[in-house]
Amino acid sequence: MDDLIDQALQLFAETIRSGPYTPAGRLQQAMSHLVAREFSRKDYLALFPRISPSTASRDLRRGVESGMLQKIGQRTLTRYRYILDD
Repeated sequence: MDDLIDQALQLFAETIRSGPYTPAGRLQQAMSHLVAREFSRKDYLALFPRISPSTASRDLRRGVESGMLQKIGQRTLTRYRYILDD
């Protein structure tokens, strides 16, 4: 019985810890979900509910600065689009 509990706890811990912890990792993971359309910070946050809005803004700013994302609009109307190399 103890082994079963230990296995369940280990699986749970791996599930909790999994996920990208860097801005580049989150941006790369988000690309597979958001590449076909424009998206907002709110859309990005929906993919990563454990990060704060400030962290999402920093991630998206880094994406724009690196040339991975195109920023469209300003303030609350800001949208983003992935720039694809053809």
